[in-house]
Amino acid sequence: MENVRNQIVLVDTANVLLSPAHYRNEIVITNTSSGAQVITISFGDIAIAGEGVVLQPNSVYFGSNTAGFNVFQGDIFIIGNGSGGQVSIFER
Repeated sequence: MENVRNQIVLVDTANVLLSPAHYRNEIVITNTSSGAQVITISFGDIAIAGEGVVLQPNSVYFGSNTAGFNVFQGDIFIIGNGSGGQVSIFER
């Protein structure tokens, strides 16, 4: 059976391992923070605010092997620029 994850993850100014290394066919990460928190995503190394893929509120990162991308299979980290941030993650 396919491993599917659909979850909300809280994030602040501390580094968070959002998703450990494993096979992914598809991934969607959305900044669902209710305020103005900006979330930074880092692939394979600890996240540093503002360096990497930066998601403004309500912004989305998407990758799919079926859409022609090579979805990253390693560790994915996130960090926020303030407290009270959150992301939603869908991966399969």
